[in-house]
Amino acid sequence: MTGFMLADAIQCYFHNDKNITFNVSNNHRKYTTYGSNLLMFSHGDGCKLEQIPYLTAHEEPEMWYKTIYRYGYLHHIHHKDYFKFRGGKDFVGMTVEYLRSPSGTDRWHNDNGYTGAKVSMEAFIHHPINGQVSRITHNF
Repeated sequence: MTGFMLADAIQCYFHNDKNITFNVSNNHRKYTTYGSNLLMFSHGDGCKLEQIPYLTAHEEPEMWYKTIYRYGYLHHIHHKDYFKFRGGKDFVGMTVEYLRSPSGTDRWHNDNGYTGAKVSMEAFIHHPINGQVSRITHNF
């Protein structure tokens, strides 16, 4: 709910800027394109990682058809762990990965033993023709 309210407030602030668009719908997965890139964003607590490419192709067939590079970014796990959880996976036609979180450990995470993950933010640079060309990680 907090994320929705923040997005709505930022949308209100920039409502007259023709260069900025927002998708503040309550859809669990959100899609956009940038040149030859299809980008899917979701918290990641819904469907399984393996379902993301199929759902993307089903929910946005025109975007899928018109793009070459397809990426899904999820946030639910909040850390990179290549043993117990997948940090990400290259599927036929799409790469899906979990991102780290800038959030510190709250009581719920502490009580359930989800502590010690690196607190950081990740950003990705997508070229309109060549797909994802760079990633930036900032550790706190």
